[in-house]
Amino acid sequence: SDSFTEVILIGGSLLLRLPLPVTAAQILWVNLIEDTLPGIALAFEPEEKEIMAEPPRARGQPILGAELKTLIFIIGIFTDLFLLGLYFFLRQGVFHLHFIRTVIFAALTIDSLFYVFACRSLRQTMLQKHPFGNKVLNISVLIGFLSLLVAIYVPFIQTFLDTHVLGIREWMLIIGLGIFEIMAIEATKWVFIVRHKKTK
Repeated sequence: SDSFTEVILIGGSLLLRLPLPVTAAQILWVNLIEDTLPGIALAFEPEEKEIMAEPPRARGQPILGAELKTLIFIIGIFTDLFLLGLYFFLRQGVFHLHFIRTVIFAALTIDSLFYVFACRSLRQTMLQKHPFGNKVLNISVLIGFLSLLVAIYVPFIQTFLDTHVLGIREWMLIIGLGIFEIMAIEATKWVFIVRHKKTK
């Protein structure tokens, strides 16, 4: 979903002939430094009780079913709308481009770190499953967040990534949007869970 979001975000900006909302170096930082550990940490997720009730997948059947592909698409669209909306909002002000890119870079990272908790289960919402039950994931997300702070506040990394120092207001906006987005994603996931139970 993260890669899909980045493609749409950059593609949308190119189509609208706007400056890129994030740089190539920032995308690499998100994908390699901040996303890798949380992705690996999902392998340490405890088995779900419901998994034994699922019928075996037929030979040749794709791993991602139609519903799961739709869910990933919807989540990607949610993220794109939030980030593009934030980008357009900031573009209306008097902010410098590298400041705007830093906000989008931070928002993209926070979205990714929040979203990984929703990925822990597609059979249960975060409220139904202990959101912090995977200790390895918790540590990985913390490392990802610390890596984001390094990218924004450590001078030589800041120069390499072309980032700008963010204040409390920007962090409140970024984290607030991240929380609102994860709520929208969880609501969408809940609809899919209910539909899946009805079709059984």
